[in-house]
Amino acid sequence: MTCNPNELESLKTYADEFIQQISDEGKTIGTAQGHMVGHSAGGLIGRMLLKKLSEKDHTVQVSTMDGSPVYENMDLKSLLTHASPHKGTLVADYFPYLFPSTNFSSDICDLKVSTWKVSNQRVTNLNGAKLASIGADADMDQSGDLNASEIAGNQIEWSYLANTLHKLLYDYDELKITYDIEPGQGGGIVTHKVHYFGTGPNPNDSMVTLESSHGAPGITSSVSMTGVNGKNHGTVIDTHSQNEGISQGTTVLGWGDLK
Repeated sequence: MTCNPNELESLKTYADEFIQQISDEGKTIGTAQGHMVGHSAGGLIGRMLLKKLSEKDHTVQVSTMDGSPVYENMDLKSLLTHASPHKGTLVADYFPYLFPSTNFSSDICDLKVSTWKVSNQRVTNLNGAKLASIGADADMDQSGDLNASEIAGNQIEWSYLANTLHKLLYDYDELKITYDIEPGQGGGIVTHKVHYFGTGPNPNDSMVTLESSHGAPGITSSVSMTGVNGKNHGTVIDTHSQNEGISQGTTVLGWGDLK
């Protein structure tokens, strides 16, 4: 499958589904206003949703009057992202090397560093919403390796793979995979090679770098969970991180200001 950074197919699909869900919920609670919180790719979906709202109004039935529905335009005031790969993640670029026989989907394409080098020039309109971010460094003791406690609660709890991805993100900024066909018995053998670019250092949560977490155009406030407060890609949404998010929401994003 060829990735097209001008399409962002999976993000558009998920954004449309989320718009429908918000519309359904708005009808139940009686409002077209709200704030969004997204973890990982969820933050990218939130950005795509705001872009869609900037291009076309989406109405929500908020009540009825004299038996007729009353509609208001969907109005999402803010987006708070937890460890979202706003500049992509090399984990997605590395995926075809890890699983060379897999027909990877547009979900992976839409997370690649190479994709967001282009897409960040296009997914910029937030439709007036405020944007804040939380990012994290999993290497709490700055040892260069992730120990068991630093990996606990992560989506990837296998120590070898978690450390491989952490080091990949820490050491390099970009990569490219090339393929060759070598003659072999009965036909050719496809071989691949990974070419690495950049030298880091890039603190990261084993899936997304701090720089990428805070890399969306238009971010007005950011919090980095590092040192003794460091988090991995799973624990970046734990209670401590959520409290940091609530603080940003109430002081910067206008949570509590809805009519």
